[in-house]
Amino acid sequence: MPASLRRRLHTLLTLLAMACLQPALAGTLACSGTVNEIVHTATGELRIKPSWRGEWITLCNTATAWKGIPTDICKLWQAQALGAQITQVYTLLQYPSTAASTCAVMGTLGTADAASALTTY
Repeated sequence: MPASLRRRLHTLLTLLAMACLQPALAGTLACSGTVNEIVHTATGELRIKPSWRGEWITLCNTATAWKGIPTDICKLWQAQALGAQITQVYTLLQYPSTAASTCAVMGTLGTADAASALTTY
């Protein structure tokens, strides 16, 4: 598939996803892009470096609940994030409550807000 067609398709899918999710996303911050890097620390933190932030953010923790995200959900997100990184598909992280006004200025590492959903498309 030509790169220009792929970009147009991505834009269309993003707009459709946002339109369909709008009621569910009311009052939330939605961050979309690719997962560039993943690290899993010895303490269980799952960190990603998404294209929309360009810095490490903590997604969750596989050893202990982190900001209300259970470990079993974190393990699922770890597999999903790894798959997204390998295939370079786009992800959408939804944040129900955040101090950041945009995805680009969200807190980093452990000061990142807790996501409520991770979508790949």
